[in-house]
Formats: sequence, structure tokens, C-alpha cells
Amino acid sequence: MKRFLVIVLALVSTNVFAGNPDRIGENGAYELLINGWPRSTGFWDMYTARITGVESMRLNPAGLAHVKKMDVVLAQTLWFQGSGTQVTQAGFAGKLGADNVIGVELMSLNVGDLYRTTENNPDPNNGLGTFKPRFINLGITFARTFSNRIYGGVTVRLISESVENINATGFALDAGLQYILGKKENLRFGVSIKNLGTPMKFKGDGFTYRGSRDGNEFEGTQSSVANKFELPAQLTIGASYDFWLGPEFKCAGAYNLHRLTLTGQFTSNTYGKDNFGGGAEYAFKEQFMVRAGYRYEPGLLNPDNRTSAYTGISAGMSVEVPFKENGPSMGIDYSYRTSNPFGGTHSIGIRFSLGSGEDPCGDNTEGADGFKSEKKKSGKPIKLSKSEVEMIETIAASINFKTGSAELTADSKTTLDELAVFMDEKSKASLDIAAFTDNVGNDEDNLQLSRERAFAVKTYLKDKGIDGDRMKAKGFGEENPVGSNDSEEGKAQNRRVELTIK
Repeated sequence: MKRFLVIVLALVSTNVFAGNPDRIGENGAYELLINGWPRSTGFWDMYTARITGVESMRLNPAGLAHVKKMDVVLAQTLWFQGSGTQVTQAGFAGKLGADNVIGVELMSLNVGDLYRTTENNPDPNNGLGTFKPRFINLGITFARTFSNRIYGGVTVRLISESVENINATGFALDAGLQYILGKKENLRFGVSIKNLGTPMKFKGDGFTYRGSRDGNEFEGTQSSVANKFELPAQLTIGASYDFWLGPEFKCAGAYNLHRLTLTGQFTSNTYGKDNFGGGAEYAFKEQFMVRAGYRYEPGLLNPDNRTSAYTGISAGMSVEVPFKENGPSMGIDYSYRTSNPFGGTHSIGIRFSLGSGEDPCGDNTEGADGFKSEKKKSGKPIKLSKSEVEMIETIAASINFKTGSAELTADSKTTLDELAVFMDEKSKASLDIAAFTDNVGNDEDNLQLSRERAFAVKTYLKDKGIDGDRMKAKGFGEENPVGSNDSEEGKAQNRRVELTIK
């Protein structure tokens, strides 16, 4: 892992100032810069830090590591509506062992039928017919979860371009990292390097012709030699932050009913202008999402200096419908990017996910009894010896926090280290973490504090290598007191964390 990070940082240091607007148009394989996935284009691609699933194969391959079981996504894009250009994309990703994910993405750019003309017959209506250029690339991605905080991925992409009887092929390499921080995985960073590859060159029978040379009366077959062209390499650096709002709702990647995400990104282009921007997304239960983004590059606001038909604004929405808790789901995505001229770019897609099939959605009732009833549905609990039960009770009784906060004390961390070792040994066990408070202060504040403390315990154990899918954390505030809140001793008993091994 350290070696992988060193390589990425070295590449970043050599390319971060590579943007060169004077070289616009000198590269080829422009289709590598086209993204038709509707969720990420609703942000104008400013999603390197938080992108997950199949779409990440186009932006940051590290995001593929977040696939729980198996995902399939299809998308169609009307690129600059009115130009007759369409982009078709299909992607598949599946889990490969506990920490690895492999994915395949196919992208096809169709510019429609073009009239065949010659130097002597420049009129499109010359009766010479039409031809259709083809631009296809196939990517294979391998992503890995290195820890509960670090994700990485690499994509190898085959590029194929053909026009009539000439063609060019080549390979490109993408690599990316994502780093996640925060009790609720709020803060995310991402970096990706894309389209690193060897120069491409067109070749084929289309470069040969019959003719004479230097006044020679004899004709012969002659051939032209095409120049090589470089790939449009890019470096992107991004960050995002999630604001979790409303009642607790731990399901489908959510921590609360409402999520507001702010994201920002800088992109350096080796053959064009650098750009930067950001976006915002609102999500309800991770089932309904709306988003908008803006991407700026020098000269964008001045029509006389602008070098792109895009005007920088994008928006989109998604609907994700689960068939059962944490099971299969289907989603529909749409995005729109403004342009001048043409009628903008429209992207629409459909996605299918099989879910993880392992960690059912957390109980969303308001009482502790509901949380315990959730345990009854999870299956037969594992058997613990008397000494193991006593050890878990001792650990739970030793978990303390600094006054009025969710910060674990040093002694509590030492105690939780023992629990991490136990959970590592009991690889099939899962853990419920329930946090409670006394009745001092506001009810809502106490409920929120208990939630933060429960998640603090879970986060600490995740950092020690325990899979987050094996743990559920929930706060109950002042509910179910075990001691009298009329005495200091009773209040101390109520400020507790309960641990249940299943």
C-alpha cells in the first residue's frame, strides 16, 4: 500500500502543473474525455472524491471498491442535442473476495453518417454515399479496499478508432485513490490520473493510392504515413463533505434521513485549459437525489474567448427503488449540461444493484426495544462462553467519553482494543452498539449525543480493522434508564454503552 501511494504522489507531483491551453487540439482520442454517466455528469464530473460504483470507472477507479455485491448500469447520451452525436455506455461490476471488486465498462461514440467527399467532389450531394466513423473503448478495472479509510483502483482501457479503411488502436491507464474521514464518513478526498498511455497512430489501406511521382510516366502504389498523436492525460484532485440531517436512518449508505453533500474539484489537462468547480447534492434516504454542478475554465464567461461549447452548468436527479432491505434495487438517473450552441447534453441511465445481502438496514424505530427486536430477525446468535460474556460486559462498562462529547477517553480506547481482537477472532460474529445518556439537558441533544457516541465506538473499531458491515450503531438518548436519574450514581449508570454479540 505504501508503495502504491508513493507512485501516485510521484505522478501527481510531475503532472499537477501540466495544464497547457496552447496545446489544445494537439491530442487525439477525445472520446476518453467524454463521460455519459448521468449521476456524475449532474455534478459536471466534479465527483472524484465521492464517486462510487460502476460510474467510477470513468472518473476515479477507486470508487469501484464500494460495490457491495454486483451492479449493472446502462446509459445513453444525446451529446450536444441537434448534432446527431450519441454516446452509449454499459458497465458491470462484481465483488471478487472480501476486499476486491472487478468491473468492465464499454463506451461507444456514434457521430452518425457523414457524407463522403473528395477534393474534386466537395459537394455533399455528389452521390458518393456516406461513411460512419467508429470510436469504441473498453475498460477493465480492479479496485481494492485497503482499509476502512483507503480505497484504490486501476483501469486498463483499450481504445479503438476507425474511419473507412483506416484505424488506430491503443491502451490507456487510469489510477485513483479515495480517502475517507469522519465518524459518519463525512469528509472524503479523491485523486485520479487518467489517460496515461503510449501514442496512437492511424494506419490501414486508406493511406495507399495509385499514382505517379516526380513526373514518372509509370504509376505505382504509394502510401502516406500518419503522424502519431498523444492521449489527453488528466489529473483530478477533489474533496467532498456530507451533512447528515434529520432522524437517524442507517440504511443504503445513509446515516440520517437527509444528506446534503458539497463537493469541489480541480482538473489539470495536459492538452487544454485547466478547470475547477463544484456541486451540491441533496438525498432523502439515498432513494431520491437531486444535484447541480458548475465547472469553470479560463475564458468561459466570454463568448469570444470560450473554447468549449459547454457553458459550465449541469443538473440532474436520481430515483433509487429498493425491492427489499439492503437487497436488490433499481435506479433511474438523468442529467443535463448546458451548451451554446446546440441544445445541451442529455444523459439518462438505468442501474441494477443486488445489494450486499449481508447487513440488513438498521432499525429506524424510536425505541430501544425496536433495536433489540432487529437482532431477533438477524438469525441464531453465536454461542459465547460464560467468560466471554463477562468480558464483553466488562468492556461495555469500561467505555467512557469526555464530558458532554463523543470523544473516547484513553482508557476506553485501550479497552476497545481488546474488543477488536475478540471480533477479529470471532470472524462470523456481528456487533450491536447501543448508547444511552442520563436525563440532564435537552432530550434532542441527548439523543444526538448518544448517536454520536455509538458511532464513535463503531468508527474506532473500524479503524482497528473490523468490517463496518459487521457492526450496527444506534443511540437512544434517555430511553430505558437502568438507574435512577434522581441520584448521581443512577445518572452514571444511565450514561452507558451496551454491546451485543450476535
